[in-house]
Amino acid sequence: MKNLFELSEEEKNSIRGLHESYKSRLGTSLNEQDTSQKKIEIPLSATFDSGKYIIRNSEQLEPVIIKIQEFLKTVPQKQKTNITISAGESQVPNYDREKYPSTGDKKVDFTEEKKLQLGDLAKKRMSEIERVVKEKFGNLPNVTINKTEPVLGKTPWDPAKGSKDLNYTREQFVKIILEVLGKSDVPKTNNPKCKQYDFYFGNRVLRTYEITNAIKFLNALTENPQSNLTPNCVNYVGEYYQSSKPSIRNEYESHFPNTKGFIGYNDKLYKSEKEYNQDSNIVWLDPMTQYKMTSI
Repeated sequence: MKNLFELSEEEKNSIRGLHESYKSRLGTSLNEQDTSQKKIEIPLSATFDSGKYIIRNSEQLEPVIIKIQEFLKTVPQKQKTNITISAGESQVPNYDREKYPSTGDKKVDFTEEKKLQLGDLAKKRMSEIERVVKEKFGNLPNVTINKTEPVLGKTPWDPAKGSKDLNYTREQFVKIILEVLGKSDVPKTNNPKCKQYDFYFGNRVLRTYEITNAIKFLNALTENPQSNLTPNCVNYVGEYYQSSKPSIRNEYESHFPNTKGFIGYNDKLYKSEKEYNQDSNIVWLDPMTQYKMTSI
């Protein structure tokens, strides 16, 4: 089956740089800091129709992938995150609608050969979600992806009640659980390395004097967490973010190939050059207002 999400090596490296910003707090004594959100659950029951378990369209899980990305942005670099996939079934009989699509004829659709064993549907759904999540996050350090055993409902099946009975529906679920493990050490001091942070877009420069704004701005440009500001605080992005690499490269310069957007002559950012040319009022990011930047 074709991968739904494919990461370039640059994308993987960018996520590996999760939240150096936690190291930038000034005047803090060595202590332990809890993350602001240590555990969340993402429900997925609506992802599947009755008897279905295969994910064929990437859009089905795209909102979930975005939620996981946003959660990982809050996790300090050295902390570990568990991504757990869990599913439960009631004792309502399930029929394999991937192998045997519904015909509308009950005598044909609900035969024993088409019936799934209790727990099989939950297993298949968890395996499918695990596959997609591992394609996106499986190679990240400090991230563990696993699935539970199916949670089987205890309410006996009674055809007279029907499959929509609350006792059955509340035992049916699919979800992803994100949990941060342990606590992170914050350095005693870690002064910013720069008095200013410059972002080069071709021959254009946007500047901020605040490290927090610089990191927020860089994260806004990228699809995945990326907070590795360069030692001399010169960040080459390119007039077209995903291209236009700088002609000179060394350890003090950085180019972010997975960034996105287009900079207009008004120093505001657009999702594409086409949108800018069509209507310069459709602004994607306003660096001056949102990130207190100046144009140099």
